[in-house]
Amino acid sequence: MRFRSYVPAPPLAAFVEDFWLYEDYRPRHLMERILPSGTTELVINLREDELRIYDRVRPGTCERFSGAVVSTSRTSSVTSSSSRASPPPSSPGISTTCRAEACT
Repeated sequence: MRFRSYVPAPPLAAFVEDFWLYEDYRPRHLMERILPSGTTELVINLREDELRIYDRVRPGTCERFSGAVVSTSRTSSVTSSSSRASPPPSSPGISTTCRAEACT
């Protein structure tokens, strides 16, 4: 698996904490639970034009989003399909974390 993290230089650093990218992620599981982090993030799937978030009450039901979403602060976890669940495996993804003070 390749993972890269990048901290931007000013003036972007005033708004963006970091960028991260992963590629060739090959989990053994089909679903991933994403815990609340208190951050706002822009998430982009670079392989497919789709991201799936599953209903906590009905795990077989999911919402489908375009390949880029803004994830805001939340108080509970969400379940997403892992890269293994949606061919091809190892879909690369990129995300950026917005600084809390810049988002208010």
